Amino acid sequence: AMNFLAGLTPCWAGKPKPTPPPATPSPNACVAVISEVACFAPGDTCGNFSRAATAFGTITSDPAFCYRITVTNCGTVALTNLAVVDDRLGTLTPMFFSSASTVIAPGASVIRFFKMAWDANTTNTVKVTGRAGAASVTASGSAIAYVTTASLACNVVASSPDDLDGAEDSHVQLPNDGNSHPVTFTVTVVNNGDADLTFVGLSSPALSALGCWVPGGEITVLPKGEVTQYVLCTRMFNCASNLPFTARVTVTGVVYPAGGCSTDLSGSIIKVSTTCDTAVECTAPGACRVTGGGRQDRTWPAVRFMTHGGQVGAPVGNAGFDPDSPCIHGNWQVVRHGDQGNKGNFHAKSFDSLLCACLACPQDPGSGFVIGGLCNPGARTCGPEPRKAPANKICFSGVGDFAESTGGRAARSVLFRVDVEDRSEPGNSHAGGGTAPADRHRIRIWILTDAEKVRLDNPSDRLLDFRRAIACTPGTTALQDGAIGANGLAVPLGTPVFGVRGPDIDDGGELDHGGNQQIHPSIKDCP
Repeated sequence: AMNFLAGLTPCWAGKPKPTPPPATPSPNACVAVISEVACFAPGDTCGNFSRAATAFGTITSDPAFCYRITVTNCGTVALTNLAVVDDRLGTLTPMFFSSASTVIAPGASVIRFFKMAWDANTTNTVKVTGRAGAASVTASGSAIAYVTTASLACNVVASSPDDLDGAEDSHVQLPNDGNSHPVTFTVTVVNNGDADLTFVGLSSPALSALGCWVPGGEITVLPKGEVTQYVLCTRMFNCASNLPFTARVTVTGVVYPAGGCSTDLSGSIIKVSTTCDTAVECTAPGACRVTGGGRQDRTWPAVRFMTHGGQVGAPVGNAGFDPDSPCIHGNWQVVRHGDQGNKGNFHAKSFDSLLCACLACPQDPGSGFVIGGLCNPGARTCGPEPRKAPANKICFSGVGDFAESTGGRAARSVLFRVDVEDRSEPGNSHAGGGTAPADRHRIRIWILTDAEKVRLDNPSDRLLDFRRAIACTPGTTALQDGAIGANGLAVPLGTPVFGVRGPDIDDGGELDHGGNQQIHPSIKDCP
C-alpha cells in the first residue's frame, strides 16, 4: 500500500512548535487501607504495631490484641458511602465514622483502634469499599495475630519405705500398726508449653502447715521443655493420729520475658497455673462387712421379684482369692418369688473372695476414692451416709446351694458372685420414702453341671479356674455390678462376663419398694 503522507512537510516546519494549552486534571478516585496488630498491654495500652504480632495465652485464658486500621483517601476527589468490614472483627463502619455521612476528603485518613482476644493464630483481612460519583473503589489489608500457648504440668510423689502399695506415685498407704512411718514429698514441675516461663513458685497450705519448705517466692526461668524438681520435706505419719492426709500443690508462672504480650481482654496479665494432689492413707480400718437386704423386680430368667439379705464381712479389705476362706464370715440368702410361691432359694456356703472399694456416686462423679481407703471422710454428697464408712461398694464370691423351689427338690451346688453398692440412706427408690440414688444389689448364680460338680468335689481340682475367674478383683469391684458395657452402664442381666459362660440366674439392679444395704467395719478376726 502507498503511504500518501510520505514526503509531506508539517505546516509548522521552520517555525517554532506551538505550545499546547494546559491539560485539565481528570478526577482520580482511590482508597487505601492498612491493618496492623500489636500486643494488648496492661493499663489499656498497646504495644508496637506491625503487620504481625505474637502473644502468649494458656489453654484457659486467651491473649488480647490491639488492631490499628487506617483508611486513606489516596485520590483527588471525596469518597462517600464508605464501608469497612473485617472478616473476623465484623462490620466496623459505625465505629469508624462519627456521623452517618461516611465521607473522607482527598488526602485525609481515618484511624481507629479495636481489641480482640484469640485462642489460636488468626489472620484478619479488612476490606474497604466506597464511591466517588459513579466510580467505585475498594482496597484490603491483612494482619496476623500469632498465639503461643504456655502451660505447666506438675506431679507430687509421696514415697515411704513402708508404703503398702509399693508404687512411686502420689499416694501412700501405710499399715495400721500403731507406729509412725516416714513419708517424703517431692514435686516435679514441667514446662510443657511453647513459651519460656518465669517460674513464680509453689503454694500448698496443707504442706506448709506441716512445716514443709514450699518455694513460693523463688523466681526461676523455666524454658520450654525443661523440668525442675523440689524435695519439700519428710514427715512422720501415724494411722492413729494424723491420717488420712491430703494436700494440693498449685504451681504458677508467667511468660518470660514479662511484659505486654500476655494480657487478657480485661488488661490482666495471664498467669500459667496447674495443680497436683497427694494423699497419705491407712489400710481400710477393720476392712468391711455388708448388712441388710431388699427387693428387686429385675430378674433373669424373669420371676415376679426377688428378695435378698444377710451379712458378710472380713477383717481384711482385700482378701484376694482364698477358696473356702476361713477369714470371710457370714451368710447371704436370696429368694425368687413367682406367682404361686417361691421359685428358688439360694444360700451361701463358703466364700472365696471379698473386696471393698469406694466408688464415685452419680451426684458427685469426682468423689471416687482408691480401693482400701476411707470412703466417707465426712464430705461426700451421697452414700454411704450418715457416718464415716470404709467403703460404699463390696463384692464377694464363693460356693453355695440353690433349690429351684420349696419342697422335695434337693439343693444343687452353685458358684455365685454378689456386688453391692451402698449409695443412700434409706437405700431404695420407692416413692414412699426412698432417697436417690438407690442402693444396688446384683447376684449372679452359675448352677453347676454334673461334670463341674465332679471337679468341685475333686481335692486336686476344686473347680478353681472357674472360681478364680468370677472372684472379686480391684478391676471388677470398682465397676457398677462388676462389669460395664460399651454404653457405660452395667451389662444387661444374663450377660456372659468374667471370661466364663453366662450365669443361669442373674438378679439385680436398684432396690425397689423397700430395703437398705449398709457397709460397716468388720467385727470378726480370722480364726
